[in-house]
Amino acid sequence: MKIVNVRTDASVSAVPIAVNFQAAPGDKFSHLEQVYIQLVNNDGDKVGKPGVRSVVMINSGDDHNLPWYEAFIPAQK
Repeated sequence: MKIVNVRTDASVSAVPIAVNFQAAPGDKFSHLEQVYIQLVNNDGDKVGKPGVRSVVMINSGDDHNLPWYEAFIPAQK
């Protein structure tokens, strides 16, 4: 499972229910792919435990911008 690092400030210590993030260069995610979201502070230190989320593309980007995704808690079967 891929790990997505999401920058946060000191007020957030647990992965939110929904997280929007821009893909890093070279990253591409399948529709509803499950990933670990790891929060990191401005110094690059990990904050709290990673949370499993499913991702959907919310903006495909263009020649100058990478796609944006929303990560949310996956439905339980």
